[in-house]
Amino acid sequence: MSYLTWDMLDAQSAAGYKIDNLSWALCAQQETNPITKDACSQMISSYFKIDSEVTYPQLMFNIYGSSMNTKNPDGYVLRKITSPEILKLEVQDIEKTFTAEAEDLDRILGEHW
Repeated sequence: MSYLTWDMLDAQSAAGYKIDNLSWALCAQQETNPITKDACSQMISSYFKIDSEVTYPQLMFNIYGSSMNTKNPDGYVLRKITSPEILKLEVQDIEKTFTAEAEDLDRILGEHW
């Protein structure tokens, strides 16, 4: 991921939370150990509280109690995974983020080499 601007750092962090969200959702669905399953469910709860979707600043507030002056990169929305359709949307968002980042890095490298 590019570290050229603070906006890109927010975008990178937001993409990371999308990946974490997928991990917690799969853990909560498939884990057989009750303690681990409960821990995954608690992480999901900490992300969303009572909402089914959160923006990046809302997510930061839910986790840390402050939005820490974060922006909402590219209209970021983190969705609580409750169906295969929402899972597919989250995976598509992750794919778009990494594709855009790869294209940006290719452009930057092309300009300098």
